[in-house]
Amino acid sequence: MDSYNLQRQIFEMIESKSQSGKDLKDDLAQLLNISKGAIYKRINCTTAISISDLAILMKTYDISFDDLVNPNRQQVVFQFPQLEKKIVSFFEYTGTFKTAVDNFAKLPNAQIYYATNELPFFYYFLDKNLTYFKFYIYAKTVWDLDSYRDRNLSLKEFSEEYGVMSVLNESLKTYYDVLPNIEFWNENVLNNTLNQITYFLQAGHFELPEEAFLLCDKLAGIMDHVEKMAVHGKKFMLHQEPTENSPEFSMYYNEISHTNNMLLIENDLQSAIFTAYDNPNYIISTDPKLVKYTLNWFKSIQKSSMPISKDGERTRKTMFRKIHRRIDATRTEIESILAQ
Repeated sequence: MDSYNLQRQIFEMIESKSQSGKDLKDDLAQLLNISKGAIYKRINCTTAISISDLAILMKTYDISFDDLVNPNRQQVVFQFPQLEKKIVSFFEYTGTFKTAVDNFAKLPNAQIYYATNELPFFYYFLDKNLTYFKFYIYAKTVWDLDSYRDRNLSLKEFSEEYGVMSVLNESLKTYYDVLPNIEFWNENVLNNTLNQITYFLQAGHFELPEEAFLLCDKLAGIMDHVEKMAVHGKKFMLHQEPTENSPEFSMYYNEISHTNNMLLIENDLQSAIFTAYDNPNYIISTDPKLVKYTLNWFKSIQKSSMPISKDGERTRKTMFRKIHRRIDATRTEIESILAQ
């Protein structure tokens, strides 16, 4: 590839990734500290980009030089935000979560595909008690927060601890009011969380052991809400009703294709894949080849899945009945543990 075509391709990639529209040339001029006329010359390839300017552009717009000179390579580039910045508080994680949701909502014609073997964390965050339970687990395991190493779980203590719920509620309102979803579930989505409840109960981590029942009740309530969304084929917040403007919610039952938590945000600007690495931490890729492959994978499992939302009443009722039975079985197990 000659330098002219390489430079032209770089600016095409910048334009596709930019959300500035008509202001892009102003942004580039300010970024490179040159005049707007000089930017025109570089975009038109009448003036070559310097190595230092090329480095600035590629870093700012997350462009891989390897993508340009070796487009047929088999390697795929991922980002891992927590590799360099360890989560040190609940509030820090919720701030990162809010930024991601806000960015999703700004993308043109965004569509979320979600395949998971565990309940998507967006649902846990609908309830304060479930939020704290999951954060407590992350704090003691994945994040290894010093303040939680010897701390028991007390749902009453969470309240508005660190102000995380106000941040989450704002983000969730955006997520449930703006972004359409296509999700793939099976009856095993709560297994991990139900096992965590009984494990932490047996290990003596509950300050008030009866709060294990409360978590089961909250999970049952979330399941009722998701089933209600599936009936309407719309996304909406807990304890609310759908409106004409509520985003679409398509749900499928798939017991064949098992995967870890994978989210694909498809849009007209830059699609991205989020994959759980050590849940809730995730790795991200915007590699076009991987995005295309993943989208085709979603389309493929959609063909082999049974619709749950709207008219898929029989499959929907069967799946949610199985999930509620597993919650009831956990309640029975909790009773047995407390009786010992």
